[in-house]
Amino acid sequence: MSSSSGNFDLFNDNAFHSPNGGAWTFLGGTGFGQSAMDYTVSLSTAPASSGVLGGSAGDTDTIDYSITVTNTSGELHYYTLFISTGIATPWSGGTLLSGLALGTVFELDGSSTGGMDFSNNGNLPLMQGLIDNVTALQVGTAPFGVPASPAGVNFFFANAGAGPESVVSSYGLILAFALEGDDQVVINGHFKVTYVPAPATLALLAIGVATGARRRRG
Repeated sequence: MSSSSGNFDLFNDNAFHSPNGGAWTFLGGTGFGQSAMDYTVSLSTAPASSGVLGGSAGDTDTIDYSITVTNTSGELHYYTLFISTGIATPWSGGTLLSGLALGTVFELDGSSTGGMDFSNNGNLPLMQGLIDNVTALQVGTAPFGVPASPAGVNFFFANAGAGPESVVSSYGLILAFALEGDDQVVINGHFKVTYVPAPATLALLAIGVATGARRRRG
């Protein structure tokens, strides 16, 4: 497992490289000079004995993240954050994907807008799971909205499904959202890629087993 953590304002630091060839990049938005982020990102593969990110049947590669964004301005701002890592071994077969984004929205100045303080950035989902820089899974599809309070308001989004049949060079995720001024959001979650044999391969195996059974009965 590798990990990276720290804190910085979103104006002075617009990118950094994390371990394992991954990278954070801030893709767009406004008001970064009046925002701050604390973060922890880790990359891992299971079983851990395989030791590398990339295709091996039965392995699951995971990006875990915990992000706190504070909008210290008095107005709404939009954020789009990108996490990606290269893989050591390309995969040709099938994939199963799962994504999670949960957290809490806080009102820092004690007031309330009376609306949704944490919401979608345009028509983007809260989280996109990426395979080779192409969206393969969506978590928290737009529109979504969560109010804020001094004590915090919780949210939870999850999704899972079959992914592409190959992973050539990378996997990653994009987080996109809007946050009202003087609010804070804490987002925790993951994107998991499990490497499985392609459906066609499984079908051939099933046919072989059935044929063998008929021969034994004969």
